[in-house]
Amino acid sequence: MGRWVVACGLLALAALGYFANYSSSDVMGLRSTRVIAADLERKADAVVKSQAGAWASIKLHGQIVTVSGVARTEEERDQLIRAIEKLVWQGGPVWGGIVHVRNRAQVEPEQRPYVWTATIIDTRRLRITGFAPSVAAQAEVLAIAQKQFPSGVEDLSRIAGGAPKKGNWASAIIYMLPQLERLAEGATLSFTDSNFLIQGITDNPALPTQIQNHVGAISPPYQGDARIELLGEGSLNLPITSEPVDLNQPFVWNARIETLTRKVELTGLSPSQEIKDTIAAVALREFPAGVDDRTQIVPIPQPAEWVAAATWTLRLLTKLNAGEANFQGNSLQLVGVAPTDFARENVRNGAETGLPPPYTGSTRLTVGSAAQPDAPPPSGGNSEPEAVIRSAAAKTCQADIDRVMAGQVIEFESASTQLQTTSHALLDQIAGIALKCPSLRLIVSGHTDNSGNAASNRQLSKGRATSVIAYLREKGVANGRMSSKGYGQERPIASNDTPEGKARNRRIEITVID
Repeated sequence: MGRWVVACGLLALAALGYFANYSSSDVMGLRSTRVIAADLERKADAVVKSQAGAWASIKLHGQIVTVSGVARTEEERDQLIRAIEKLVWQGGPVWGGIVHVRNRAQVEPEQRPYVWTATIIDTRRLRITGFAPSVAAQAEVLAIAQKQFPSGVEDLSRIAGGAPKKGNWASAIIYMLPQLERLAEGATLSFTDSNFLIQGITDNPALPTQIQNHVGAISPPYQGDARIELLGEGSLNLPITSEPVDLNQPFVWNARIETLTRKVELTGLSPSQEIKDTIAAVALREFPAGVDDRTQIVPIPQPAEWVAAATWTLRLLTKLNAGEANFQGNSLQLVGVAPTDFARENVRNGAETGLPPPYTGSTRLTVGSAAQPDAPPPSGGNSEPEAVIRSAAAKTCQADIDRVMAGQVIEFESASTQLQTTSHALLDQIAGIALKCPSLRLIVSGHTDNSGNAASNRQLSKGRATSVIAYLREKGVANGRMSSKGYGQERPIASNDTPEGKARNRRIEITVID
């Protein structure tokens, strides 16, 4: 009798195990493992789609979820992980929820500098470019912008990490947007990290002082300048400071390589302590042997692009055996000794074409060693110098890009930075070429015809170049390899007197540099 009881019990357990594992529906009120797994995966997938869109993916192994992908910010990644963890139920490995979440998601590199710009364009619409730290912050700013500019807001900003850690990024922008609305078409509000610049034109004599007072009252760590041009009276550059400032004092800044130690010495002026610290940090990254920062803080307002200009200049200096960079106002002169002819041309091109407007550059360079300026570059042996190899790579990469772009145009929506879908195939080819030369940098330059306002054209061309970079980044080209320039109507290649000439001048150029 006992044998029959045991046998029946074993048969019952086997049947229950079969139904629990292979049945697609509930059995006697018990859920099968297949149903449990499918339900958990469905719930986790729903969280991913609602929280992360396309950047994240999940894999379910039993009751363990692995999250992978590349998030735009740490906050975006952590928010998704927290949402999935809410599905966790410590019910055990037989019946229960997700028992563990493996975080394999990565985060895109932070943007440095962190830039956000708003420009009043035609019919008093607002165009926004740059970065926002989160979807919530982006939406918060957009909602206020739409109230201030009912004619329309074109938000081209994208989510990226790197926003100032202190202060409220969205609140600082929202604080300044009403002041931008008071200015004429073409006015801009630009934030670079925690510094900002508002500039534009007005016919109200009282407005420059009113905006100055508003800027001066912003909550730390944010600080800014106002450059308001009164119609008929020229530009009023208004530094926001409680100390008396000589506005006629020229802005100078110098960086010099100490050839024996490979340290860099910084002298001249800095508009603020924060900008001074930012540039010193960049200098230390480029010259790890050390930085001797002797710059003095004098709150003379500088263009929002100053940090980017100084950063680019320091990178150029690293390519020299010996050298010095000198800024006088918006003009850079770079002198020094390059190790090879290729390096000399590379630095010369970088100084002349790589600086962000309104900065311009020139060079006086020789080729040789730091100790012996007239010595010829190294040659001979069985292996080619690295500079020569990279020079050939740059030429090949440039030739391939020129070949696929020949006779073709990267097209945008009318008066917009939005890429037309007809240009995606061309950009896909360019991305494929760029991925084959990963050690080289790309400068994407935007150009327009002479229709409309010159300042607006510069903004439009810059925005279009930025859109091209965003597309290439989505195709796998590293963001740190690319930089954008917006020349507007300043560099025509044809006459603007004919429709054909204007069409030729509306273009995107891509330059490969070492």
